[in-house]
Amino acid sequence: MLTIHINQRFFISIICLAFAIHSNLISASPETATPFSVCFNDKECALADPSGNILTNAHFEEIESFKGEYAVAIQNNLYGVIDRNGRWKIKPAYDYLSLELESNSIFVLAKFKNKYGYLDNNGSWAIKPSFVATRAFENGYAAVMQDGYWGIINEKGKWVIKPSFVELQTVEFHSQRYLAKKDNLWGVIDQSEKWIVNPEFDSIGQSKLGHFRGWDKSKDITKLFDINGKEIFLNRNRDFYNRDFSCESITTNGVKSFGLMDIKGQWLVKPQFQDAGCYQDETSKDTGTHNYSDLIPVKLDTKWGMIDRVGNWVIKPQYDHSFHFSRYGFAEICLNDLWGLIDTQGKWIIEPKYRNVSYDQENQHVIVNLEGKRGVIKTDGSWLIPAQFNNIETVGNHLIKAGILDGPTIIFNESGKTIIKTYRDCGRTKTIKADGTI
Repeated sequence: MLTIHINQRFFISIICLAFAIHSNLISASPETATPFSVCFNDKECALADPSGNILTNAHFEEIESFKGEYAVAIQNNLYGVIDRNGRWKIKPAYDYLSLELESNSIFVLAKFKNKYGYLDNNGSWAIKPSFVATRAFENGYAAVMQDGYWGIINEKGKWVIKPSFVELQTVEFHSQRYLAKKDNLWGVIDQSEKWIVNPEFDSIGQSKLGHFRGWDKSKDITKLFDINGKEIFLNRNRDFYNRDFSCESITTNGVKSFGLMDIKGQWLVKPQFQDAGCYQDETSKDTGTHNYSDLIPVKLDTKWGMIDRVGNWVIKPQYDHSFHFSRYGFAEICLNDLWGLIDTQGKWIIEPKYRNVSYDQENQHVIVNLEGKRGVIKTDGSWLIPAQFNNIETVGNHLIKAGILDGPTIIFNESGKTIIKTYRDCGRTKTIKADGTI
């Protein structure tokens, strides 16, 4: 299964569970009001709102993160689907469930008695369980395995491509192209099973621009193809394109140098750098002068700086290391073994005085490590959460979870206010909610 689940639950070990349902729920937007999972042990989880109010009894074994109005939940080792109030949309009766919200008619991918199928939004079988393995629907089609081989079905469960491939994957940008593996080599086929790109690669992938990129391991070469299988050019870089240029390298007398190449294989910036990082933030915004995604970190001699796509220095080389700019115009920079943030003009937003920094784009704050302790600062440099924790992570809903070894675990909201806190008391873990009750 290729479906990946990001679980937002956190564990609070407790011997005696005691909590009251707080009735004065906050009024908030759908995004901020999305409930999240509070697990008191690995068998007792409840829903809480972003203010720390407990919304349900702790009768779930696990609650996954919400996708829209619904979330997968587990009870008695069986999977079901709940709404934001904790009511069962699909009762727990399955060995595995995955919400499939990309499909118009398929609601859930389900495993039942060791076979996979698909449920509609009423919990009835849209496609009965008859497959050994399945993948999510994309553009109305899904790859499924039967009798040891992969094929393609539509949303009615009808075979579009009968199972005859070692591997088969749908393509994000085209409903009638499929990445296919035959006799241990990859290529691209259409719905008639005609090879658009011949199976001659050890791996093949797709780019955001609608291209296929196949890698031949024995020759260490990569070929780029358009949607119809026409070869665009050949090179040795194995990164997949998410835009119309890439960092490429050549080796002369055993020395590698990097430059920028366009999608037709022409040099935009000739190889002259010791290293380069062509990562693109998919949701980059335009700054007015430079697009964040077009500022490329490059290494000249021993220092890193930023160039634009034609090789002009935007920020001259002066740093020990540099990462790409985020969509909000910040880049993580290392100077003298300490990390900070700069803007697109090279101005320090966060001074370099931390062991590491991690900019959270969703919540627009920075997790920092200061002398071995972690905290959270705002982009103006002020503290949101003091650096006194052993670990800190975001858990969705703009919430932050912070913990101290053998000490309390605290959930903060986006303003740095404590909404749930746990601590050990005589061998038991107690939970204090936002209103001060235990």
